[in-house]
Amino acid sequence: MTDAIVMLTVAETAKRLGVSRHTVYDMCAVEDREGNPKQPELGHNRIGSRIAIPEPEVDALLTRTFVPAKSEVSSLDEHRHRPLQAV
Repeated sequence: MTDAIVMLTVAETAKRLGVSRHTVYDMCAVEDREGNPKQPELGHNRIGSRIAIPEPEVDALLTRTFVPAKSEVSSLDEHRHRPLQAV
C-alpha cells in the first residue's frame, strides 16, 4: 500500500510559502506575461479549473530557496553598523 500524497490548494500553498495567491499562480504558470512558454517553478496538477499542488513540491521549493537566517542577520548587522556616507 502506498502513502497518499497530500494536495494543497493555492491558498494553502501561499500561506506556507508566505506569499500571495497571485504569486503561487505565477509560479505555476506555463507561460510568462508575454505569452512565451516557460518552465513552471512549482509542480502542480490541474483538476478541472482548479490547481492542486503536491505537498512534496512545496517542501522541495522551500529546500531549494531557503536562506539561513544566520547569514541574513549577519548581513543586516554589517549594514546597521556601517557609518552613513554623505552623497
